[in-house]
Amino acid sequence: MVRIAISVLLLAALTGCYVSRTKLYSGGDSVGHAGAYRCKNGISGKIQQAFVRVRSSGVWPLRDYAYDITIDGKRENPMTMHKVRANLYIVQQRAPRQGGYSYTFLHTFGDRSFVLMTADTVTKEAFLNNLLRQHRLRVQRRSNGPSSYYILVGTDGNKRAFLESHSLHLMTGILNCHKIGRRAARTPPKPARPAPKPSGSDSIRLTDYPLMSQLDPKSYRDPDFMNVPDTIAGSSKTVEIKKLACLATVYAIIARGRGEKKYVDDFYIDPRKPGANGEDARRPAWVESESTLNAEQVRQALQQGTPVILHGVGGPLKEHFVLAIGINRKEIIAIDPWPSSENDPKGSLIRVRLGTDRLAHPNLPITFTKMRNIKKVADTSARKGADADKSKPLNDVYRTVERFRKEAPKRTDPRKPARRQTAGRSAPLSMSEIDALRRQIQPCWYFPANRRRTGPPVVRLRLELRRDGSLISAKVSNPARMATDSDFRAVAEAALRAVRNPSCTPLKLPAHKYDQWKSLTIEFDPAKLGL
Repeated sequence: MVRIAISVLLLAALTGCYVSRTKLYSGGDSVGHAGAYRCKNGISGKIQQAFVRVRSSGVWPLRDYAYDITIDGKRENPMTMHKVRANLYIVQQRAPRQGGYSYTFLHTFGDRSFVLMTADTVTKEAFLNNLLRQHRLRVQRRSNGPSSYYILVGTDGNKRAFLESHSLHLMTGILNCHKIGRRAARTPPKPARPAPKPSGSDSIRLTDYPLMSQLDPKSYRDPDFMNVPDTIAGSSKTVEIKKLACLATVYAIIARGRGEKKYVDDFYIDPRKPGANGEDARRPAWVESESTLNAEQVRQALQQGTPVILHGVGGPLKEHFVLAIGINRKEIIAIDPWPSSENDPKGSLIRVRLGTDRLAHPNLPITFTKMRNIKKVADTSARKGADADKSKPLNDVYRTVERFRKEAPKRTDPRKPARRQTAGRSAPLSMSEIDALRRQIQPCWYFPANRRRTGPPVVRLRLELRRDGSLISAKVSNPARMATDSDFRAVAEAALRAVRNPSCTPLKLPAHKYDQWKSLTIEFDPAKLGL
C-alpha cells in the first residue's frame, strides 16, 4: 500500500484536477505508515522532498485517518484517502483558492512507489465527456494562475459515482514518488515458533488455525468486496464490510483449519443482493447454535481438540467475535480477527482471563457472554490427512478396501484399442480462475459510449502468452472489419489497450495449466467482459 499522498496545490501548469463546492467523502481510509519520499514531477522534471504524518480520530473500528503533508518545507492542507479498488485511491483535499474540495487519484506500485494522477483532458476528452453525460454532470473550467481545474456541477451522489468510475487509461501520471530509506535486509524467514508445552493437565493449544484478519485483502476472494458499504445491525449508519466481517472471518479461520480453502466473502452475506438482511454471516452446518457462555464447557471442548467461538457485546459496533483455540489454568487464548496494530494486517492472539462466565476482552470494552460450539464430527472428518473415527475397526476396513480399489490397475477391454495419453496435459481453467482473469482485465477495459449505434459490437482477441503471464502478441479475430466499421475499430482498439496496459499485465494464471492458457481467446463486449 502507498504511504503518502501529494497536495494538489503543487500541480502548477497541470490540468485535469476536479473540484467540488461540497465535501463528497467523510472520514478517510488508512493507507499505511508515515515517512519521507523523493518525488519527481512528470511535467517539469523537478525533484521534491516530501514528508507525511498520519493522524487518526475516533475509536475502533470506526477510526478515520487524515494526512499532513510537508513538501520542500511547506506544509499543505490535510487530506484524506478513499479506496476505489485495488491499488487505486481518490485523494480529497480542502482547496480554499478553488472554493471547495479538490480531487485527484493515486495509483500504487508495491509498498514503496506510487504515481499521483489526474484525468487526461487532452487525449481522453471525448471519453470524459461521455462519462460526464452518463452521470448527469456538467463542468466549469476555471484558471488559477498557470493552473486549470474543473468544477463539477451536479448532485453529490453523481459526483462520487463519476469519480469512482474512472479507470487508469483515462488518467495521466504527473508525480512519481519513491520512499526514502534503506530497504529491509533480505533475511530468510524465521522458523515457526513451536507451540508452548502444556503446563498442566488442563492446558491445551490448538495449532491448526491460521491468523486471519478482516482488514487483510488476502482474506477475501474478491479484495474489492471488503470496501462495499453495509448497514450496522440496529442502526442506520453504514460502514465498510471489512469493519463488520469479524464473524465471517472466524468462520473462514475454522474452515482453513479443517482443510478447506475458504475466504471471508464465502460466509458474509452480500448486502448488494436482494433480501440480504439479518445476520451478517452464513452459519456453516458444522457450527452449532448459540448458547450462554460456560467456561467449563469451553475448557472441555478445547481439551477434546475443538475450538469455540466467543460472542462479545459492547464496543462501537455493539458486538464482536473471536475464536478460542487454547486454554490454561488462568486464561483463554483466542484469535481476534481485528489486528492488534493498525500497521499489521494480520489477526492477533489475545489472552482472556478466566474468572466468571462473563469474560472481558483485554484491549477493548467488550464482554463475552455467549458461545458457539463446533461440531466435533464435522471438524475432525474434514481435516487434511486425518481420519474421521479411528476408534471403529469397521471404518478401518472400509478405508483399506477403498485404498486397494484405487491402487488396483484398471481393467481394459482387449477388443478396444488403448486410449492414447498425452503427457503433460492439464485440466481446463475452472470458473473461479476465469472470473479471476476477468477481474484482472476489467479495470483497464473501457468502451467509448459515443461509438454505439444500434447495438454494441463484440470483439474477440487471440492472445499468445508466456509462462509468466506476459503478453507475446494480441490479434483481432476479424481484422478486416476494422477498416470498414468505425464502431468495431473503436472497441478493438480499447480491447488492445486493455490487454497491453502494464497495470493489468502480466496475467496471473495457474502455472500448472500453462498448456491451456498459452493461447487464449477473450471476448470483449461493451456491456460485459466475457471469456
